[in-house]
Formats: sequence, C-alpha cells, structure tokens
Amino acid sequence: VEANGHICRTHQPSHTAFRGFGGPQGMLVAETAVDHLAAELRLDPSVLRGKNIYEDAHSTHYGQRLVNMHIKRCWEQLRERGE
Repeated sequence: VEANGHICRTHQPSHTAFRGFGGPQGMLVAETAVDHLAAELRLDPSVLRGKNIYEDAHSTHYGQRLVNMHIKRCWEQLRERGE
C-alpha cells in the first residue's frame, strides 16, 4: 500500500477528534476556568484570553515552534471592530 499526503493550511478548524475524544469537553472546562480566573482578577475575560494567545516564534507546550502566527492580530482587529 502506498499513500501520499499533503499538508494544507485552511481557515477551518478540525472537524474531527483532536488528540483524542473529549477535546470539546476539555475546552469547555478550560474556557470556564478562564472566565472564573478573570472574575477573580476583576478583568474582562477577553482581555485575559488576549494575553494568552500564541504569537509568532512562541513554542507550544510540547515544543512545536510556531511560525506565521496571525491569531493575535486577528483577535485585536475583531476586538477593535466589536467595540
């Protein structure tokens, strides 16, 4: 059996299990924790989330170096347009 694959970047999130089933439930717990932490710190939760966005040249917790990261810029533009 021979298989060929291509790595593609899209604007879509993964529509399948991400590192095992239970990913969405884990994200719900993490986002709820951010909401509670922001309330304790008397911060807008979106400010706290913005401080924790990966940026170019950051590394993930398992050592993957991130390049061409535009999430922070997108986040800031959306916040500006929403205000």
